Amino acid sequence: MTSSQLEVDPTFLAVRALGPWLAEVLEPLGTERATAAHGGVELAIHELATNIVDHAQSTFIRFTASVDGDQLNVSIIDDGQAFDTEKIVIPAADQPQVRGYGFMIIEALSLRLDYKRQTDLNVWETAFSV
Repeated sequence: MTSSQLEVDPTFLAVRALGPWLAEVLEPLGTERATAAHGGVELAIHELATNIVDHAQSTFIRFTASVDGDQLNVSIIDDGQAFDTEKIVIPAADQPQVRGYGFMIIEALSLRLDYKRQTDLNVWETAFSV
């Protein structure tokens, strides 16, 4: 199992590097499996990264990914403000709202999503079926 790392500035433009990086990470799976997994994984990780850009006031965002059999493990680390998991509000299906769908999307696309504050870093761990 090998891992790959990408570190970007905390900007929306820099986060666009996720797509090509993920393609490289998934390439060893073969074209069919990599293509099938890429869109959902990129969407979920992009949602989390844009939340970091929007809210954390970080100086960097670091992504690490590794494929272990049929699972892609991704960690996302930033040095921004601590995240309060109590503030996650999952949208109600019958109540339209402008924001708040990101975590719902991530949970639907991933096997798990965990958060911890480690010293002065935010550490997100997620996994996907590939």
